[in-house]
Amino acid sequence: MVGVKSAYDLSRKKVFFCSLTDDLSNVAYLMHTKNIGSVLVKDGSKVIGIITVNNLLRQMSTSKDPQNMKASKVMSSPVITIPRQTNIDDLMNHFNEHEVSRMVLVNNNGEPVGIVKDTIVRKYNAICRYNEQANRRLETSYGRIEYT
Repeated sequence: MVGVKSAYDLSRKKVFFCSLTDDLSNVAYLMHTKNIGSVLVKDGSKVIGIITVNNLLRQMSTSKDPQNMKASKVMSSPVITIPRQTNIDDLMNHFNEHEVSRMVLVNNNGEPVGIVKDTIVRKYNAICRYNEQANRRLETSYGRIEYT
């Protein structure tokens, strides 16, 4: 598709954080109010984990007292990071290799600048394949079409 060249192009650019000691209810509230599916967990200035909606649901369904649970007990760790300029094919390979639902994109200083979900990448790839097939069918039926 036009304009998409890197993982960053498919990512959510606004990244939200919580601390290790934040209550799970605060993390859930942040996710709800910001309409996001994940929050990065920091220990000081270092990102050490990620909490996703699935982490929250899993914890709430198995814990006797999820309200008093801390972020450190729910987060997934380590966080898988990749350079923001990673191309889409390499990004898909990383998802397949690490079997995670989200990758954190980092700049040259290692700072988080975006989060990309595997479902977005899979949808993007499916749309590209469909577009290629549609173009081949058009060319077969009508010849090459030049747009001006």
